[in-house]
Amino acid sequence: MARSREAKIELTAYDDLFQTDESREKAKLSKIRDIPISEIDEFPDHPFKVLMDEDMEQLVESIKRNGVMTPATVRLKEDGRYELISGHRQKRLVNLRGLKR
Repeated sequence: MARSREAKIELTAYDDLFQTDESREKAKLSKIRDIPISEIDEFPDHPFKVLMDEDMEQLVESIKRNGVMTPATVRLKEDGRYELISGHRQKRLVNLRGLKR
């Protein structure tokens, strides 16, 4: 019986050759991204209601003066969309103002 001459050689990917351990670790960290609001879905069974109350009015004024100080937290879903973890009030304000981001 003849031996197979087919060699099983695995090559390192080009990008991996020129990365440092530091850049590999940095790639794993959370990032701030500008995501269209249309790609963000509500968290199912979110326990808190977003109300247009005095606190919300204060948030509106704060965002007008200072911009958004705390970005929303989302996670990537399997379908490529995002699920909102925190920032439901900011998302509500963005929707009310008709903004896309």
